[in-house]
Amino acid sequence: MRGRAMIVTKLTLAALLCAALLADAGCGGGQSAEPTPTVSPSPVAGGAFEIYLISPAAEVNLTDTNCSKIGDINLPKEPIISSEDVVSYNWSRQYFELTYEACQNLSGELEKTGTWHNPFVVVANGERIYRGWFVNAFSSYWPSCPSIWYFPPGGCNYSTGFTISAGLHENSDLRYDSRIYSALQQAGILIELGK
Repeated sequence: MRGRAMIVTKLTLAALLCAALLADAGCGGGQSAEPTPTVSPSPVAGGAFEIYLISPAAEVNLTDTNCSKIGDINLPKEPIISSEDVVSYNWSRQYFELTYEACQNLSGELEKTGTWHNPFVVVANGERIYRGWFVNAFSSYWPSCPSIWYFPPGGCNYSTGFTISAGLHENSDLRYDSRIYSALQQAGILIELGK
């Protein structure tokens, strides 16, 4: 299983690099920021680990480096990804594998937005941790906050795994917040490299 995941990861990285090189003509750069959320938002009802897709119309800027400023963002009633959708989450690599159905749902919802950059908020045990961006693999723009690169429809036939990449200019890494670790552990989907 570990060998298969490594091959899929290497192929995914190679495809992302090729897409970035092909799409690089005339596209911009990005920025980022990181850890220790400074906002104490009210809890969100739900499962142990969730990712909420925020409307692209929300007042969220790709270059905003304060990735923990999330208290005033309106979240939808249902997450786009919940603990039940995640097969496994590799903590050290920040790589997670979705069920095929969840991957298809994510791909379809992202396609409906009509944009290549869609904001999301990561929630652990009802507490908002940070925001990031779903980014189409054909985009060469790297957001300031953590990002999840995805392939357009049909990509789930290739892989149902995703990596949460660090933002460009992060000083600390929000992806490794201990509250997320606890939520993943509680959900029984946490994998630690070497264990």
